[in-house]
Amino acid sequence: MTVIKAARNLCWGLPVLIVLLWTTGVLVAPNIPGLPQAPEITWIGLPVSRFVRDIAAALTVGGILIGGLLGVQPIGRVLKWTSGCAFIWLGALLVQMVLTLSDLVAVDPAAILTPTTLWSFLTQVQVGQVFLAQCIGVLLVAFTAWAVINRVTAWIVAVFAIGAAAAPGLSGHGGLTAGHESASISLAIHLASVSAWIGGLVVVVALLRLEPGRATVLLPRFSTLALICVIVVAESGLLNASLRITSPSSFVDSTYGAFLVAKAVLLACLVLLGWQHRTRVIPAVRDGMPVTGSILARIAGWELVAMGVAVAVSITMARIGPAPENLQRHLVTPLMLVLVGLAVPIVIRVALPREPRMPRWLTQYPEIAAVLLLIVGVEFAGVGLPQSLLGQNLGSIVGFVLLLGCGWLFIGSLRSSRATTAIVIAMVGWPIMTVAITLFESAQLAPPALAPIICGVILAEAILAMVFVRLRSKKPTLVEVPV
Repeated sequence: MTVIKAARNLCWGLPVLIVLLWTTGVLVAPNIPGLPQAPEITWIGLPVSRFVRDIAAALTVGGILIGGLLGVQPIGRVLKWTSGCAFIWLGALLVQMVLTLSDLVAVDPAAILTPTTLWSFLTQVQVGQVFLAQCIGVLLVAFTAWAVINRVTAWIVAVFAIGAAAAPGLSGHGGLTAGHESASISLAIHLASVSAWIGGLVVVVALLRLEPGRATVLLPRFSTLALICVIVVAESGLLNASLRITSPSSFVDSTYGAFLVAKAVLLACLVLLGWQHRTRVIPAVRDGMPVTGSILARIAGWELVAMGVAVAVSITMARIGPAPENLQRHLVTPLMLVLVGLAVPIVIRVALPREPRMPRWLTQYPEIAAVLLLIVGVEFAGVGLPQSLLGQNLGSIVGFVLLLGCGWLFIGSLRSSRATTAIVIAMVGWPIMTVAITLFESAQLAPPALAPIICGVILAEAILAMVFVRLRSKKPTLVEVPV
């Protein structure tokens, strides 16, 4: 299907998912003496099947919204795509259902493929009941989407599709907190909004490849839908975060907290990309300029990659869950160090409409900012000076702000010919800083804990290399959003 081809950039999230699962130590089943564990195929297959499920669900929801509601009239080819994607969604659900049961009872998936076992799971266990409701809803969408003839029938099918997409929120890790109802409802709304946003974009790109004349109607309407989805995703995500992260210290020293920041960074990137579409593509369409599907696919390519990575991060977060506060490996996780010190300042810099004002001496000697960033990183993540002086929670807040400020000074100082030297200092110094932090925490680190440290260094070097390439290419701004 054309829509599957348009969604290929989302698949970049799959290798990212594997790397994240390996980094967090949940790619393979833990070896706990005395406790049975599910086989490796279950442990690996669960997140992979969920990735396929989430993408198929998004394409289905996006298909019914674009094909049945946003057009002047129902669009037959899009509705056929919707039915096809719903069948893929159903298949992924069935695989995930079997693997989930295998995980719960810690046996091989083939050993539980009996009618009695499956029926008991689907009717007597809450997770199974959610799966059953999803399967019924998706099956109805698969058999009725292609037959939509007006907006009334489209709304009926859309309700089933959105309900099935939101259903996993009722059986996720919301139960780990006291606010189970709030967490479940907000997560369900979050999932439905994400599905509409991702799937709608893919379907619009796929449709305009074949019928570019529909751009005048579809692009402005989808732009409005995407804006609504962004607001809902941000609000529901913030609510979920507040229910799962109970203190500033558990935010900065947990992998779950670092992934929350990573999702926020990805959301900010998507907002910037979407804003470019809204300010460049939509006015061109209104002025009568042709916007073909190939042009739109090029513009939306990076947006789909970011969406695929965001899905991978979400699945990993669901897999690891928020860690108990007394389970601490780092004062500050390596991923959080990279995100707050480099990624967030870059996103803020890109979002600003003009160059920020910096002290003249800082732009003339950006090496100072690079060294300061590394020193603050060691003090915050290794020595723990802010936490020692101010207490764990207040110290975490102050250290977070100091690290963000130093990252901002570093990014903002990269203007003169000496910027290359500053970047080289940061690239050479980041592994050294990480080694120093590791030495301070050597009593707490075990070999599996080295994986996030290595990945953090690689991510930092990749970000700094990107900044270096941008500077060498003599772009007018430090980092431009690719279009």
